[in-house]
Amino acid sequence: MEGVANLQVYYNGEVVTNTHEGVTFVCECPLSFAIPCTMGFVELQNGLCNNIQSHILKMVSNLLYRSPVQVFGGLIQFQIMPITDDASMQQMLYIYQQTRSHVPMIELYVEFEQQPGMSMVDDEINVDELGDIDWEEDNNDSEDEF
Repeated sequence: MEGVANLQVYYNGEVVTNTHEGVTFVCECPLSFAIPCTMGFVELQNGLCNNIQSHILKMVSNLLYRSPVQVFGGLIQFQIMPITDDASMQQMLYIYQQTRSHVPMIELYVEFEQQPGMSMVDDEINVDELGDIDWEEDNNDSEDEF
């Protein structure tokens, strides 16, 4: 597949079902990206993590595509399609290529899982919480080696 796909990415919001359009994604500040249609699933996950709130160490836990479906009379409604691997990613891009004249961008909803231990780059370590460490005991170097 060639070309570029336009993405609208929603996060920290909600997925609203049963609207007149089917499913809708909502968030305060959706982001727009352009990706090559040759991009793989892992590349997309890494790009989302690096470009959305990059100061937080996280991984993608859920990725949902707002997939257009033609219903009676040529109307388009939307349903959720989970993106879980390269095959579902390629299916999403194929649907986009087929419907881009009616639906000009891919709409994704991403949920992140924060990685334990490192919440933010500028977190401070409280030395008092480390307990009593005997630094000399951990040092194996003796003066004879020098």
